[in-house]
Amino acid sequence: MSEQRKRTVIIWGSSRRDGDTAELVQLLQQHVNSDAVCLMNYYIDYYDYEYSNAGDDFIPLMEEVVRYDNIILVSPVYWYSVAAILKTFIDRLSDIIRVRKDLGRRMAGKSLWFATCGASPMPAFEDMDNPFKATAAYLDMKYGSMLYVESTKEGLHEETPELVELYAEEIRYRTELD
Repeated sequence: MSEQRKRTVIIWGSSRRDGDTAELVQLLQQHVNSDAVCLMNYYIDYYDYEYSNAGDDFIPLMEEVVRYDNIILVSPVYWYSVAAILKTFIDRLSDIIRVRKDLGRRMAGKSLWFATCGASPMPAFEDMDNPFKATAAYLDMKYGSMLYVESTKEGLHEETPELVELYAEEIRYRTELD
């Protein structure tokens, strides 16, 4: 993450570093002054009730994440859900409400956003952000909105740049209101 203070961090996970999700993150960064965190660069173990995963990268990463005001989670759609690597990250949020409560309290008031891409038309995924809405509410965060862009065999749909620009405008507008 950069030394310059940015208000937004994009946390993304996929099974490919150079696929449509990476392209979506690059487009977002063109329109939102943000840092990006690729979860593939971190070792984050599965959630464990005994906290035997204490030595992995999750808590050090969260110590950085809580410095941002806006958190955008980005994932492709795999089997009507997010990529496993992002799901693992989300599951580990339990650590900041059970073990590192100081970090969990610092999430209050921040904004959570979700962006995703997939090969099906949007109606198939219109409720896909419900877990993010519930997570934001549980952590006393504000939920922004979901951006869904369709992928084709050639890559992201041709309308993606305009959709990303509109989404970025919404983030900037709602951030200015806070």
